[in-house]
Amino acid sequence: MRGQSRLWRDGIRTRSSRLLTAALALVAAPAMAGVPFVKLPSHTKDGVTWHVRKEKRSGMRMPFLVAGAPKEAIAKINRRLEERFTSDIETASNATEFSTENRVLFANRRYFVVGGAVHAYFSGAAHPLYRFDVAVFDLRTGDEANFWPLFRLAADANGEIGLTRTDALDALILRAYLRQAAIHANRDPNCWALVAETRGCYVEDDGLAWCEHAGDWTYATLYPTSQGLAVTLDIYAEQDRGCRGEGVVLPWPAVRKTLLKPVPLP
Repeated sequence: MRGQSRLWRDGIRTRSSRLLTAALALVAAPAMAGVPFVKLPSHTKDGVTWHVRKEKRSGMRMPFLVAGAPKEAIAKINRRLEERFTSDIETASNATEFSTENRVLFANRRYFVVGGAVHAYFSGAAHPLYRFDVAVFDLRTGDEANFWPLFRLAADANGEIGLTRTDALDALILRAYLRQAAIHANRDPNCWALVAETRGCYVEDDGLAWCEHAGDWTYATLYPTSQGLAVTLDIYAEQDRGCRGEGVVLPWPAVRKTLLKPVPLP
């Protein structure tokens, strides 16, 4: 192992937020006929218009796209949002406690981003369940967007990476987490330090930073914001579930340097 002086010990954080996904799937069902809805005022940003529907009984809300994309793309996106909305309504009727934000996190002529915190408690469960859920829709096609193939990742076959790289997204992400860990040194839990711990990050005597477990981004979410590319990592144990949704925002100029080939962002 390369490091002489460690910032954090290696650790493995469970990914038990998957339990929430499983729990929600158990109570999801087709849309209910006759459920009363309220249509809330419309919003427009950068040529994209959406309205919010609220189900009276549960209080669940969901934004639906109105304009700003081809008709076929709007229909496809709204079908997906309807599925999520129906699942939320059914979950709310079965859970002891359930809340979900379902807000528009970003909208422009290319992308429509919906998501937020999801909290659930089912009677008899040992503890509540919490996660941060995001869906990024490509307004050209109506499909959910996957940003990972656009970027260069520099971790070697063993998952180790030096954080001096400026042309690799994984190095950029982990540098940002280390920076936020230092800024929030007095916070308990320090959500960013927990990520650095899990990734085996350390600093050598010469001041160079490395991470030993940078190769797996399965539980990472990328989504665009006006400030930059937002990154959240769902690697937290249940006792640290309040950290889910905490992350970093990488400035667009730095992000563009990690692209495999030039593409418009955001």
